[in-house]
Amino acid sequence: MRSAIIVAAALASVNVASAFGPGAHAYLAMKALRTSDSVAIYAAALPDMNGSFAATPQAASHVKHLTHYEYERLAPSCFAAGFATHNNEWGADAIAHAYFVEAAPENYVTAKIHELSARCGITLHEAEDLFDAGLDIALASGVGPSLGRALADSTRRMGAAEEDALVAAYAAPLAEEMGLTLEEAGQRIRWAERCMRTVMQAYGNLLQGKLMLYRPVAAWMVGRAFHWKENDARTRLDTAISLASDCIPALDLMAEEIRTRLLTDPVYADCAAE
Repeated sequence: MRSAIIVAAALASVNVASAFGPGAHAYLAMKALRTSDSVAIYAAALPDMNGSFAATPQAASHVKHLTHYEYERLAPSCFAAGFATHNNEWGADAIAHAYFVEAAPENYVTAKIHELSARCGITLHEAEDLFDAGLDIALASGVGPSLGRALADSTRRMGAAEEDALVAAYAAPLAEEMGLTLEEAGQRIRWAERCMRTVMQAYGNLLQGKLMLYRPVAAWMVGRAFHWKENDARTRLDTAISLASDCIPALDLMAEEIRTRLLTDPVYADCAAE
């Protein structure tokens, strides 16, 4: 139980108000890139490292924009391909955030968010975060331990080359925005990535078989975020998990959409084709 609480607390500080949860991002990358054995799986969750800059809102906002929209700054690699699956233009976050766009056709995620909002009497923003939490639990339950294992193992494949690639891509624009030296900006990026890596490794371990421990803590986490009573948070999370029980076919279709975009981009095509 203690490990679940530690992971939840870390996720609350590192990955607040993201689109999909780490498990869903990892799953989409695995399917889009046809791999369960690559640092690209961890890279798919990594754009949400902006949460590690929460103490400096300006930096957090700028890093979020960089990682979600300027993903092509990363030098071509399978690590970069995994990172790109997350993006907010055509990647996973674009699908998850479609409910923000009035003219966008309703997809699986927006339909579930609207239904969850109506059934629980909560805002769409609350329903999005609640559905993300429920989706990761439902997905891990459906896929089994292999999802958590792939995420945890992928964090261990993160090395100096990938960390250097992040710094090369994002230190200069962060330094310019925040009035930092290039070295200071690079150090902050390295620290944020290492925080994220630690959390994702622990989270992956948790998804391998301790969901019954994580479930009540996830309810506490969303309840704390929105100041809900404990019983309300648990009931609403149970509703979200139930609504997400059919998520795997829908996520498989999303992964195919993302894969098509990767294959048509020469920067990522070689990695996606492997």
